[in-house]
Amino acid sequence: MYLCKSMVGVVALVSTHVDEDAHFPATDQDGNLSATGAMHQMIVTKDFSTERKLANFLYGGFTHHIAHHLFPGVGHTYYPYITQYVPILGC
Repeated sequence: MYLCKSMVGVVALVSTHVDEDAHFPATDQDGNLSATGAMHQMIVTKDFSTERKLANFLYGGFTHHIAHHLFPGVGHTYYPYITQYVPILGC
């Protein structure tokens, strides 16, 4: 049971942070990033299967990963509604 649960978690984390479209900006000489904290979250994270209700149910809203990072205190049931506005924010 723990192995299966861990594999599901790894798939969710890898698919939202590591792929060919993920960008990880470098810091400048002073160690600062060129983007704000919210913009950085939108650059380094990705959503997956946001239109699929079964995936959203199985992952507990984790498919809307950008909304999860931008609004960590908001319940996951609101993430599909927030995801609609993420492109407007600049992602």
